[in-house]
Amino acid sequence: MQQGAWIAAEACKVRDGLFLGNVMAVQDPGFILSNKICTVIKCQKGFTVPKRLRSAGVQYSVINLLEAFLDPSIPDDTKDQMLEGLYQVQQSYSFCSSIVLL
Repeated sequence: MQQGAWIAAEACKVRDGLFLGNVMAVQDPGFILSNKICTVIKCQKGFTVPKRLRSAGVQYSVINLLEAFLDPSIPDDTKDQMLEGLYQVQQSYSFCSSIVLL
């Protein structure tokens, strides 16, 4: 599949192993399983994410990236390193191949 191609109406592939999605995408077993997603990371406060796919091995985390990225006191290089760190976490998993950020 091409990089940046739409996977579903609610998710977009950013690069191999990294997707941006919404709450609906992470509740879709077809999307989660077909893309071998093992981790869902909620990047902002203010809403809950149903953790319905824990039994399929999906891990759920909250990291307030949105607030960090909106903070002008944090240098852009640091923000880039934060995203690269998330991708490196994904690379370390041997049992899955993708992460969804929402």
